[in-house]
Amino acid sequence: MKFFWDNISLNKDERKKLIVLLSIFLILILLKFYSVVFYSPSFIPVDPHILDSVKLASIPQKQVYTKTEYSKYPKSPNEGNHNTRYKKPKKKNISSKSDLKPINFEFNPNTLGKDSLILLGFSNYAANSLLKYRSKGGLIRTVDQMTKINGLDEETLDRLRPLIIGLPKKKYKNYSSKDTVKQRFAAKKKFKKKVPKIFEINTGDTTEFINLYGIGRVYSNRILKFRQSLGGFFSIEQIKDVWGIEDSLYQSIRPFLTVDPTLIQKRNINNMDRDSLNKHPYINWQKSKTILAYKKTHGEYNDMDDFYKLHLLEDDFVDTMKHYFIVK
Repeated sequence: MKFFWDNISLNKDERKKLIVLLSIFLILILLKFYSVVFYSPSFIPVDPHILDSVKLASIPQKQVYTKTEYSKYPKSPNEGNHNTRYKKPKKKNISSKSDLKPINFEFNPNTLGKDSLILLGFSNYAANSLLKYRSKGGLIRTVDQMTKINGLDEETLDRLRPLIIGLPKKKYKNYSSKDTVKQRFAAKKKFKKKVPKIFEINTGDTTEFINLYGIGRVYSNRILKFRQSLGGFFSIEQIKDVWGIEDSLYQSIRPFLTVDPTLIQKRNINNMDRDSLNKHPYINWQKSKTILAYKKTHGEYNDMDDFYKLHLLEDDFVDTMKHYFIVK
């Protein structure tokens, strides 16, 4: 022991602390050993749910057999009446026929009574089905319609087909051989065709444009909006500048249009600013910038021919602007 303490570099206080820790550790080991070996508690708490599960598991289970397995086992001679196999009653055949031999006679299925239907070979269920159908306003119009009667088998129907009489006939409209297909459709429904009238495009309203073939409410509103932004039309061909109107549509409405250029509302070019110029459909921002730059450098325009002095403006564009602007 002395050799142990001499070879461990611990002072006196550290050795005392180590002895105390070892003593505590030893006491804990002894307490654990005592609790395991000698201690037996008088009551152990048990979860009631666990206890119920144990009780259910201890109940003997009855042997369950399937219907196929049960039929394999022979019945015991001492077996009581309470274990006698239950025989399921046979379902009554609702389409079973009468034992009487059917009698053939001509009949109308829309007027014949139940007793007469049974004499023909109808089952009780089939006769009731037909009577129920008739009571709700139903009417047998064709022999093939008899196949929809519940309980009526094909063999009986084939036997009764030649005996069915008095069915209502469907009325068909007779057309003569001279009638064409177009005349037949015209007899069923007549469409009111548009009858366009010739009108002036600077004064025409929405109704007049809609009456043109191919021009609906959308196109008519576009034309009026384009006319307002321009100030008016000086040529009928300007209709093609409206978005969506192709050349084929323009050619179909061209004969019904006229134009009066004197109705154009002209504006003074010297009173126009950049925003008002850009609103015109034929003037973009670059052209409006050129027009205002010349005005700022040389002063107000004295004549519309001054536009020809602007090299950035084409002559065709200047010719068009003369219809919409004046100089005052």
